Amino acid sequence: MSSVLFLLNEIDKGLGKTDIGLKPDIWNVTTGDIYEIKPFAEGEDIAEGQAGLYMLLLMKYGHYNVRLGDQNDLGVKGVFSIDDKLVFYESPKNGVILYNYITLKDFKRIEYTKNLILAISLTTLLYFGYGNIPRIPFPALSPGF
Repeated sequence: MSSVLFLLNEIDKGLGKTDIGLKPDIWNVTTGDIYEIKPFAEGEDIAEGQAGLYMLLLMKYGHYNVRLGDQNDLGVKGVFSIDDKLVFYESPKNGVILYNYITLKDFKRIEYTKNLILAISLTTLLYFGYGNIPRIPFPALSPGF
């Protein structure tokens, strides 16, 4: 935030050192949209609270055209790869973007398992026919599975 306010010639308007250290993850100075990005594990409430704090801080220094970014805007949900990871992100609330990732190795293992289950299901369906699949009790999984 400090670099953006400096570029806007607002760094000398009494911005304290504490305020300068606070920075929203995304601030579109054209639209006023603010987003805070957090891992899914940290949760949306923390991100929403921080985004609200940044919005109030910017208003304190005269930027009244700020708001929590719309959760339905383009670009606030999707998937991308970086290094050996797939990163999934979405916006469950205005001003909040949550993300999680999985390694490509784990993703390929999940895809293989999913395809294997699908193949077994289709084979069973073709062999027995719809409605004739034998019902076999399945043992309960242990909690650590």
